[in-house]
Amino acid sequence: ATQDIHAAAGTSLERMIRDIRASGSISAGSTFDISPGGLVLISGATTTEFFLQNNILMLKQNGVPVGPLSNRKNVTVETLVFRHLSNAVSEGVRIELTLRAKRGLFVKTETFYAFAILRGTYQE
Repeated sequence: ATQDIHAAAGTSLERMIRDIRASGSISAGSTFDISPGGLVLISGATTTEFFLQNNILMLKQNGVPVGPLSNRKNVTVETLVFRHLSNAVSEGVRIELTLRAKRGLFVKTETFYAFAILRGTYQE
């Protein structure tokens, strides 16, 4: 179960961090500071959305469902919180992701944290 959680967290956080860094702005349609949170990123003509559906972390691009970020059937998302942080120079997103895995009688829950700055918000 521990390996399943770490694999799901790695895949999910890696994708979210990469997309946050590549974004130019955050849509007002995002939901911050509560679970389940939602994050809508804008990068040029592309809109990327991360959200929970039936305790599974999902991805949409330009309004079209892409699917789940992790293919681990025994791993579910317990909490997903996005926190929007900004200052005079840039803005970023902190992610709190709590995953739960069940394998046989063994159940494991673990929380992961990540942070990324939107590259499109740097001021020179």
